Amino acid sequence: MRRNPKIGISKNDVFLKDHDPEWAKLYQEEANALAEMLGAEATQIDHIGSTSIPGIKAKPLIDIMIQTETGEPSEPMQSKFEERGYLMRTFPNRAEKAFTKYEEGDIATYNVHIAKFQGHFSKMILLFRDTLRNDPVLAKEYESIKQQAAEDSAKDRQVYYKAKKHFFKKAIGWEY
Repeated sequence: MRRNPKIGISKNDVFLKDHDPEWAKLYQEEANALAEMLGAEATQIDHIGSTSIPGIKAKPLIDIMIQTETGEPSEPMQSKFEERGYLMRTFPNRAEKAFTKYEEGDIATYNVHIAKFQGHFSKMILLFRDTLRNDPVLAKEYESIKQQAAEDSAKDRQVYYKAKKHFFKKAIGWEY
């Protein structure tokens, strides 16, 4: 199966694309497959990240948050993700675990973040998403910061993430 050309970014690249309404459909297709794969282990599945915010540019990479009772991926869950083409990742200075799906070599298409059901991290991520969805001016300000950060750090994602991090605090009073 060929990768959908609407999504995908090389491991080290940082660039933004205009919002594409197709991203919501691609999220839903993958979320449905993940829900079927994980069954009751997935308490809640949400589309997060900039591709979930209509009208703003985003890296063409679909972010999904799966909430579980423990907030940790079980060994059977890890195996299921690996069978589906995902690799487990950790993030510097962050507790949550994630899986990234790579296609055609190093092209990342989906990030799946595992978080504790109704935990602080999951609540803050959803609050941030919903705040930007409901405030187009704030969303455009976030887009501007991301665009400048992408231009300043075209090959260094850590520089990009640090620039975005401060906006979380401004928007919802939380710094991850």
